[in-house]
Amino acid sequence: MNQSIKLPPTSFYQQQYLEHLPTARKAAAEDTAKRLPPPAQQQAWISFYNKAASSKGGPLSIGLQHELVQDAEKAQRGKLADKLSAEKRYFELAHKIARTGRWAAAAWTTFPWEPAQSFPSQQFRLVTRTRLELPPLNQSQPRCQKCKANLRGQQAQYHGLHCNNSRRIFGHDQVVQALKAVIRSASGASIVEPREIPGWGDGRHPDLEVQMGAMSSLIDVTVVDPLAASYFQGVAKARAPGTTAQKAEHIKKNKYDALARAQHCTFFPFAVETLGTFGEGAVKFLETLATHHSEYLKDGLTRQQFLSHAASSIAVAVNIHGIRGSREVTVRSHRLEGAVMVLAGTGQVPVRA
Repeated sequence: MNQSIKLPPTSFYQQQYLEHLPTARKAAAEDTAKRLPPPAQQQAWISFYNKAASSKGGPLSIGLQHELVQDAEKAQRGKLADKLSAEKRYFELAHKIARTGRWAAAAWTTFPWEPAQSFPSQQFRLVTRTRLELPPLNQSQPRCQKCKANLRGQQAQYHGLHCNNSRRIFGHDQVVQALKAVIRSASGASIVEPREIPGWGDGRHPDLEVQMGAMSSLIDVTVVDPLAASYFQGVAKARAPGTTAQKAEHIKKNKYDALARAQHCTFFPFAVETLGTFGEGAVKFLETLATHHSEYLKDGLTRQQFLSHAASSIAVAVNIHGIRGSREVTVRSHRLEGAVMVLAGTGQVPVRA
């Protein structure tokens, strides 16, 4: 196409372009704005984009459209955060922030190519409601069936994500097992809760001892809830996803790091938030594992593909962990009108014909 072609001023597309370009400039971050057409070329927009698309290092070569959308979304999120903060709606703000961190959407962007990466339909319904900021369950008890906490108001709907009940502890163990399976798939070896470690006579022990080639590592897993009463205001005020996981990893590092170094091991605190965000230590370990996989195993997966597979497997286990806890503490099947039963966890009430 001739790069000097110009559309007539009355062209619909020309009008649309000129109408939306100022909006794009306003929403664009500084680096993105530099790649928009300069004012002198605005009228010849086809020339600009033809030249940009044909240039190896041109502005379209690294996704100008995608970055503009991201910039616009970021600007809208900022306005919403300002509004919620001004109205002191910290719990809502924390919920919105917590689900935007690293790999927070991993459970939703994976193809379930094995059972560990799929949700039973009933649990998928509850997990989806939690992520969409809806109460996980339609029916709940006024008090937690385990810790007897009052379950009233918006925050109480998510109590099961952090209550220390038997289901939640079992869920933690399931996350550890999911991580063990991921390590095995990368040709690594691991031992759950190693207790025979010299010098650890005080009863402390991590969740996993891992061997990857010549590298020995110790891992301690924790699943933390950014919506817990002790955390959500801090998340809202920091306006940064992953702050709860970061605090949890700092505690784990203080607890185990020196002991691990004394045994010539690398310690990885592995924290994941209930809404999906991975902590820095968890990300670092999975990236190290992906590198080991690419060096020692030739199974057709690239390093990035294995990393996505590992993150999604852990993310699914974390989501199921949270939902099991919610069902344990907030729901108890009960009779309605003598014959109608509420099915725990389904949010559906059978209606008699």
